[in-house]
Amino acid sequence: MKQFLYQLTVLAVIIALPLTYVSANSTSEQLNAQTNNSHQFQLQNKNVQALSLMQVEVNEEEQLSHEQIVNVTNEFMDLLVQDTNDQYQVTNYDTLEELKEAFDTVADRAITDEYVDFFYKEEEDGLYIVPTQTPPWFDESVDYEVTDLGNQTYQVTQSNETDLYGDYTINLEIELNDNNDAIIMGVQYQ
Repeated sequence: MKQFLYQLTVLAVIIALPLTYVSANSTSEQLNAQTNNSHQFQLQNKNVQALSLMQVEVNEEEQLSHEQIVNVTNEFMDLLVQDTNDQYQVTNYDTLEELKEAFDTVADRAITDEYVDFFYKEEEDGLYIVPTQTPPWFDESVDYEVTDLGNQTYQVTQSNETDLYGDYTINLEIELNDNNDAIIMGVQYQ
């Protein structure tokens, strides 16, 4: 009888061993699948996070910054106020067209024409500034509002007060070009 029980136990182990292996293998496959799914989820989550960060960086690049506003308005005014000799003859440019071309990197030609034609005159012997005050302009130390008009165009609105002009509000329409450079597209006063 002992022999029979021994043989029955061996037979049960022989039958149970493959079933245990199949069950263990199945459990192992489920764990691997869960791990793979978890790993795939983590990778997808990282990709989504990376895309989100890229989107944030792109959006930041597309926004008009304080530095861009200050740079473009200062450059515009630096070009508008040219060095002259004692007779108000401009020393760096000989013609209206040369001066206007210098503005091409900071302002739309229509704006350039309006300001340069008002403040300068061209004579046979060169270019002359009309002696007058500079126009009311953007002051980087005064608060302002920026409104996104879409298509990388912004309106900068600032209210100022000067002894010469009193209270005024300036509205600058500034566009970011393909190189993310700010260009003044319009100027209005209120």
